Amino acid sequence: MVLCSLWRLAATLVAASGLGFAIALAETRPAAADVFTVEGVAVDATARTAEEARDVALAEGQYEAFIRLFNRMTLRLDRSRLPDIAPETIANLVHAFEVQDEKTSGIRYLAKLTVHFKDDAFLKFLQTHEIPYATTRSRPVLVLPVFDSGEERTLWRDPNPWRDAWRALPPRDGLVPFVFPYGDLSDVTAIDAAQAALGDQDRLAAIAKRYNATAILVAQVRSTTETFLNLPAIYLSLSRYGAGAWGDVYVASFLGASGEPPEGLFRQAIEQTVQRIEESWKLDNLLQSGEEGEVTVAVPLQGLEDWLKIEKRLGSIPSVLENRLVYLSREEARVRIRFQGGGMQLQRALLQSDLYLSFQPYQGSQALVLKAGEATEGTEGAE
Repeated sequence: MVLCSLWRLAATLVAASGLGFAIALAETRPAAADVFTVEGVAVDATARTAEEARDVALAEGQYEAFIRLFNRMTLRLDRSRLPDIAPETIANLVHAFEVQDEKTSGIRYLAKLTVHFKDDAFLKFLQTHEIPYATTRSRPVLVLPVFDSGEERTLWRDPNPWRDAWRALPPRDGLVPFVFPYGDLSDVTAIDAAQAALGDQDRLAAIAKRYNATAILVAQVRSTTETFLNLPAIYLSLSRYGAGAWGDVYVASFLGASGEPPEGLFRQAIEQTVQRIEESWKLDNLLQSGEEGEVTVAVPLQGLEDWLKIEKRLGSIPSVLENRLVYLSREEARVRIRFQGGGMQLQRALLQSDLYLSFQPYQGSQALVLKAGEATEGTEGAE
């Protein structure tokens, strides 16, 4: 086990404070869905009897849920390392499941499942097979889809087929939730297409605050015809803002077949965009078996209810293995946190639960200070 000293972690956090633009949010986001829960697993099985069909469907549903959770937490390049796994092994990893929309006939069974996995058992399975994984769910990424027709850029006005393609994106299973603006009057007055394309810091911060997002993705696309081959093409430009990625730019192009409508190219571009962001997030938060740290933090309080709120948030973070209270008064708590991963990964994981960790002056000396709610300057740069 690798122990991370207070001073080593503090140096990491000080370095992180210069990573870029940070968006401070006044509101607290709702608690994220459980990383180890997989929802909306559709099952449909036929057998000699309805009871047999149900058994088959539940086994198949738990397997699909296992694969979805495995893909959620691991990198694409590591998925080939998944060994053959027996149904009873998967059943032992399942804590509970719920059944919705159940329908049966004499030989057929249909339903939708929500499967809850045992977090410790699932992580031990990955560690046994030496497969790196991420457990931290990102806070929302707000997507601003700017469409360039060649004559003008549009964000809110119709037609914007690029925005329509994003809105048609089916629900994702990943660790990065994508949110989309309503396009109402408040959005229209907050930012326009040109301001989004140019990365207007104040305008981006304003609309991010409205949607409680710590990062914004300005996704610009231009639909055109490739001159040499006379084939439909789109040019994609992605700019990420906030959470330590101010002005991070990625460009790509997509070439279609003769006569292909742009909607198919839009879907390709969106799929590549989503995969790129999800993989980047997992890479930044990847955990290895046996990599642990331990640190003591000071928690300023205005009352004991503040500590109860922070304790609950700490307990909901999968990479926080233990939080042990070593001192408590009405004004302060001191907490020993044992965590998986490195200092930057701890800071990112805390941030997703609106907990802000910084190395700062405290009671006459320098200390690691943990606060809930609105961010302290210099603590959000670590995404």
